[in-house]
Amino acid sequence: NDHIVPSHIPPQDDPRKIFEGEEEPVEIMSFIPLYRTYKRAMDVASERPQYNVSMYYLIRQDTSIKRLYEDSLDLVTEHNLKTGEDVINYKAEAIKEIDKTIAQRREMRNTLRRLERAGNLAEADKARYNIEVYSLRLSKLRREVTTCDEVLERSQHVRDNLKRIEDVNLRGDYVPHKPKNKEKER
Repeated sequence: NDHIVPSHIPPQDDPRKIFEGEEEPVEIMSFIPLYRTYKRAMDVASERPQYNVSMYYLIRQDTSIKRLYEDSLDLVTEHNLKTGEDVINYKAEAIKEIDKTIAQRREMRNTLRRLERAGNLAEADKARYNIEVYSLRLSKLRREVTTCDEVLERSQHVRDNLKRIEDVNLRGDYVPHKPKNKEKER
C-alpha cells in the first residue's frame, strides 16, 4: 500500500525566483514591480499548484481572478502609475475623459438622426462607425476606472502576500516540497 511517487514529477520551484530582477524590498515597491512580481508568483503557483505548496497556499484565492491582476498590471505599466496618488490622479483624468466622450457620442447620435431623416445614408454609415468608436473608447475608460479602484483596494493584500513569501525566503525556511508517505510516517 505504499504511495508510489512517479520519478517524472519535477521538484518544487524555489520561491525566490519570483523576486529576480527587483531591487526594492516589498514594503517600498511601487505598483509596477509589485504587480509584476505578484503576477510572476501567480504564474509559478498555478503552473504546478500541488508542488508549489507554500506559494500556492498564499495565492490560491487570487488565481481565480488572475485576469483582474493582469489588467491591473497592464494599467499601471501602460500609464506608469507608481504610487496611490498617481492612480487617483489618473482615475480623475479618466472620469473627465468619460464625460467628454459621452458628450461626443451623444452629439454624434443626434447627427445620425438628422442624417437618417435627410436620407444621406453614406454619411449616416460614417456616423454609426464614429458612435461605435466612441462606445469602445468609453468601455475601455470605464474598465480602467474600475481597475484603478481595484489597484488601490488590492495593493495592500498583494504587498502582504509577497512580504510573507519574501520573509520565508530570507529566514531560510524554504524546504522543497516532498510528497508524504503516510504509511512510513506511522
